[in-house]
Amino acid sequence: MSPNRNFTIVGAFAAAAAVATVTGAPAHASADTFEAYPAKAKTNLNVRSTPGTEQQQIGMLKKNQTFEVIGIDKKSEKGNWLKIKYEGRTAYVDGYYTEKVSESSTATPSLSVQNVVDYQGTTSANVNVRLLPSMQGTVLTTLKEGAAVTVTGKTSDGWLQIKYKGGSAYVSADYIKTGAASEKNSSENAQTLYTGTTTANLNVRSSASTSGKLLTTLKKGSRVEVVGTSGNWLKIKYNGGTAYVSGDYVKKAGSTSSSGGSNEAVQYTGTTMANLNVRSSASTSGKLLTTLKKGSRVEVVGTSGNWLKIKYNGGTAYVSGDYVKKAGSTSSSGGSNEAVQYTGTTMANLNVRSSASTSGKLLTTLKKGSRVEVVGASGNWLKIKYNGGTAYVSGDYVKKAGSTSSSGSSNEAVQYTGTTTANLNVRSSASTSGKLLTTLKKGSGVEVVGASGDWLKIKYNGGTAYVSGDYVQKSESTSDSSDNSNSSDTQTTGLITTGVNFRQGAGTTYKSYGVLKAGTLVEILADAPDGWIKVSYNGQDGYVYGDYVKKETTTTIQEGNAAYITTNYSISFGQALAKEQSVNSSPSLAQYLNPKNFTKGSVEYYQFLQLSSLANVSLGDMNIMLKGKGILAGQGAAFISAANESKVNEVYLVSHALLETGNGNSTLANGVNYNGKTVYNMFGIGAYDGSAVNSGAKYAYEQGWTTPEKAIKGGAAWIAKYYIYNAAYRQDTLYKMRWNPEALVMGNAAHQYATDVAWAVKQTPMVDAMYSLISKYNLIFDVPEYAN
Repeated sequence: MSPNRNFTIVGAFAAAAAVATVTGAPAHASADTFEAYPAKAKTNLNVRSTPGTEQQQIGMLKKNQTFEVIGIDKKSEKGNWLKIKYEGRTAYVDGYYTEKVSESSTATPSLSVQNVVDYQGTTSANVNVRLLPSMQGTVLTTLKEGAAVTVTGKTSDGWLQIKYKGGSAYVSADYIKTGAASEKNSSENAQTLYTGTTTANLNVRSSASTSGKLLTTLKKGSRVEVVGTSGNWLKIKYNGGTAYVSGDYVKKAGSTSSSGGSNEAVQYTGTTMANLNVRSSASTSGKLLTTLKKGSRVEVVGTSGNWLKIKYNGGTAYVSGDYVKKAGSTSSSGGSNEAVQYTGTTMANLNVRSSASTSGKLLTTLKKGSRVEVVGASGNWLKIKYNGGTAYVSGDYVKKAGSTSSSGSSNEAVQYTGTTTANLNVRSSASTSGKLLTTLKKGSGVEVVGASGDWLKIKYNGGTAYVSGDYVQKSESTSDSSDNSNSSDTQTTGLITTGVNFRQGAGTTYKSYGVLKAGTLVEILADAPDGWIKVSYNGQDGYVYGDYVKKETTTTIQEGNAAYITTNYSISFGQALAKEQSVNSSPSLAQYLNPKNFTKGSVEYYQFLQLSSLANVSLGDMNIMLKGKGILAGQGAAFISAANESKVNEVYLVSHALLETGNGNSTLANGVNYNGKTVYNMFGIGAYDGSAVNSGAKYAYEQGWTTPEKAIKGGAAWIAKYYIYNAAYRQDTLYKMRWNPEALVMGNAAHQYATDVAWAVKQTPMVDAMYSLISKYNLIFDVPEYAN
């Protein structure tokens, strides 16, 4: 089976003839003189810029939402496309999912609008904004409770005309309150304490809090009249009433510092050693004010723990002392002059954290084999020199120079040996929240060097680790038990569905860090005001608008040597099936697409195996798997090396290669002469249907795959880059490589490895057979669950 590299949507119907049998357009739609008519969406319906399911999606009509059809597209042969009016422009929808609305059900609403003197109102509940003053009017958006509106008119039947996107729209008067007038009048009499000038672009809010509604942003140098204070906030006259601004950015007339600023003396100047966040308080949870570029000069006026208080924008702010170098010094202000106790080498890819805990901020990840300078220890953590200061790494993964064990290992004497009485998790600490290092099979031998409560400290991988003492039998003991303990964990992430600005605050007035592309995965931290969501991406906290984020909840359950992850997707199985049916007419489509058709423990269940988790197969076992498999026989070392370099499960790599090469006997696998060189292709990469050998050989030639080993390693790297570790789709299982549920959520059946509906399942018998040959392994399954 050759993978389909050009998998694109080909239209909602196989032929133009099918359109006539399913069209929802009225009979007069094909007339030379088109008469516009009202219609409604039969389901949530994509709105596109031009006719065709492969064209750009510019919006969506909700089920039963009404709109005006102004024409049909007679040129397209891919469906029944209707031209509609959409947000002041023309657009297209698939007529199959629309129906004409009878004239009686869309009685023309009263358009007799009485003008009024503009005034401000506030929504008393979530309220729809409509194109026309009628319940049948198209819903343009929904305002949340507490949103401000400018009212410009009213109708006799209870609708208010408001300003909307440079024009006007309508909301029900029942949900708009105008009681702010009394406050408005009384505030006009508030006595001005003093006038001030903004020292930066400054947000004006409805209350003395960053969670207060953002009313406007004053430009740097704007004049404000201060009528009161609330903590570090100033109450100012605003728009005939009052509002609040941060006192840190207002300079009193005749003063050289901001109202909230400080006259503290400068203790010293420093230079930033990296791009450095400036915050409102001495904490990573403090509001991010700006980011200073590496090499920026700062004036330090005080300290708070590891934070430096600096002069900022006419007031003060805080930065981490780890990244500021004192003038004339070779180390950062927050660094340490502690002597290096010894150097070490990382034994695996190793996280560097700000504190001696897994909850410490992740600063970077050192690659296996990196050199570290250790200056101290805190429990099982090592304090190392980092970026001009210090940071922490786990001692379990650092080998002391000249030593054969990790720095965190122990020379404690073995107290006794034991045997596991069940499949048993090995963890980094004496807790179920400790990192899972591996799972020992029932009957494995362990060397116990100590105990911590109910946990046993054992020798592990040149150091020590922990297992539950309930499932270890002493050599001289006769006790026995079974492991029935499970653990679970739930995490909510977000999938960016279209390119969106990643902003410093919850509003479009805040500076953007950059644009997050569609398919980007973010960690959801909290809901923010006005429909915004606080997220974390690439170590940076910020905000995106909630309409562009699809929440995904993953639940992990640990059972013995297997972990079961359930990933919840925001589309129903029916919606997913419909998107697949638009590009694939196989009668077996629903059978293979539906995850519920495959039970836990079955051979087919291996299609959900997480391919980024290695099996740690021995060379002997690997070569047993490949025995008698044509040119792949004896290539165990190449597959193990490829798996370790690309971080891809080696059992999967072997299974995939066997499937693509016909057990090592295909023409591409055994070498093809291309431009005078013999090249090999073990995964069918670039081998398109109709020209598989030639196109596959051409790709192998371009990549320099001139030996079977190079083809194995190169193919593994290609699969890792474009599928398993793909930033947009994260196709980390055979199921996801075939069906790509992330793309389905975003509206298309795209970036799928193959067209054969059974492609994922066809590899599972070989995966199952190979795992049966391995003595020790962990299994991580990631199973999709579509919404109801």
